Amino acid sequence: MRIERTVAMAHRKTPLRAGASREEVRSALDLAPKRYAALVARLVADGRIAERGSALAMPTHRPSLTAAQEAAWTRARAALAREPLQPPSATTLQQEFGIDRDVLMAVADRGDVVRVGTDGVFLPEAVQRFGDAILDALRDGPITVAKARDLTGSSRKHVLPLLQFLDDHGLTRRVGDDRVPIHDPATSHEQLHRAIHGDRARKRGD
Repeated sequence: MRIERTVAMAHRKTPLRAGASREEVRSALDLAPKRYAALVARLVADGRIAERGSALAMPTHRPSLTAAQEAAWTRARAALAREPLQPPSATTLQQEFGIDRDVLMAVADRGDVVRVGTDGVFLPEAVQRFGDAILDALRDGPITVAKARDLTGSSRKHVLPLLQFLDDHGLTRRVGDDRVPIHDPATSHEQLHRAIHGDRARKRGD
């Protein structure tokens, strides 16, 4: 089927990506949305293609880095770990370690990093540490950017996208200059863990 051929071709062109964008595949084949959705659903049900988030993949496709890319990632990860809440940006990782967009997407897909904002790259444990600290502090009342910065020892440059990450995942809400919690502490901590590790847990279950 043309959908399978298109997905397989995408794997050959970009082997480090989890799959081909659903919309890119549909556009390439010029299929009407309803017909395309029905065809994809049938192929998934038959086990001929797999859904991975917003992407489509051949069931046997598993992105894997070359030995050289793994070595570069090991060096880059060490740099991220040196100051976990003030890590180098995606741009810096590319310039200094050769971690290009495709490699970064691959390590993010396998759960090694969390992308935050447009240029932020954090280790999962750093995002967990930041989120836990903010959620615990919110027990005592709203929190500002300045307080979050002082509490976590990070910088405004890094705190802003991390706070937005919490907002985007429904953990906090911005009210003026403050962040306030949306859920009770236990629910918030559980939801934070899912926001950071949920995609990886689902992939392992595929």
